[in-house]
Amino acid sequence: HSFYSLWLSISGGKNWYYICEPLLETNVALAVLFICYISITVLGVMNIVTSVFVESAMRSTQHYRDLLVQEKERNKEMFGRHLRQIFRQIDADGSGMITMDELRDFLQDETLELTQYFEALEIDAEDAKALFTLLDRDDSGE
Repeated sequence: HSFYSLWLSISGGKNWYYICEPLLETNVALAVLFICYISITVLGVMNIVTSVFVESAMRSTQHYRDLLVQEKERNKEMFGRHLRQIFRQIDADGSGMITMDELRDFLQDETLELTQYFEALEIDAEDAKALFTLLDRDDSGE
């Protein structure tokens, strides 16, 4: 009968006040023990439920992070492919090297579709010249 009373008091089947009141009349130590039991049990259950929610949120966050990393990698690969394609088309003489003159001709020729690539990659003419200067390590102009 006592385990049944304990179960009813933590499961909401019976208000634990009504179970604790007779204990107070009999022995205060039993009432304190009962209140400690209720507190530990309720806090333990709340802790378990909270940990389940936190674990689920952490998994969801990690999955979202993984998706962001994958998307960044795809964008990086796509950006690299587009730049290689642009550099191949800028290289008018097919030497495998881009000269400043070839870049200047490319930037001034509005009939080429390549200017749209630069715009799509959010690169303007000044950025392209700065990129050329950065990539030209030996200042050879190629």
